[in-house]
Amino acid sequence: MKYLYWLIGLVILVGVGWLAYQAAPRPVEEPTTQKVFVYYTLLTETDMDLVAVEREVPVNDNKNVLALEALRELVKGPTDAEQTQGIYSSFNDGTEVNSVALADGVAIIDFNETFDTPMGGSARVRAISQTLLKTVQQFDQATEYTLGLTVNNGERDAVLEP
Repeated sequence: MKYLYWLIGLVILVGVGWLAYQAAPRPVEEPTTQKVFVYYTLLTETDMDLVAVEREVPVNDNKNVLALEALRELVKGPTDAEQTQGIYSSFNDGTEVNSVALADGVAIIDFNETFDTPMGGSARVRAISQTLLKTVQQFDQATEYTLGLTVNNGERDAVLEP
């Protein structure tokens, strides 16, 4: 009989412990990435359109860091699947984004030397300008943006002309 009381007591203790374990709050797993949009060019029969494409970047509350990560995704170019849909990048192969600073409607973006050699025609220049503007606008509340483009950590202004 004594054995039965011990067994019942043990079962009760294990049950209470299990219930306490189940009721304990579990840490919520925080996401490590967040979605941003990058904008590429899609040629139509009469013009070119900008197409928003979703990308995943590391989570960050700093708008400059988010813009930098988004622009780095932008210059990587569209995926093979996106290219088959007619989406393309106007950036030179090997273009890299060094830094971004957004403030009061001004976006200062610094690139490596590959960015503006050679630039190409006016349609390409317009496409680059528009994809940059649309991509950075999602990170700031300014209604209009002015682009300031530099090369090699501000060593010189980038040339964005045909």
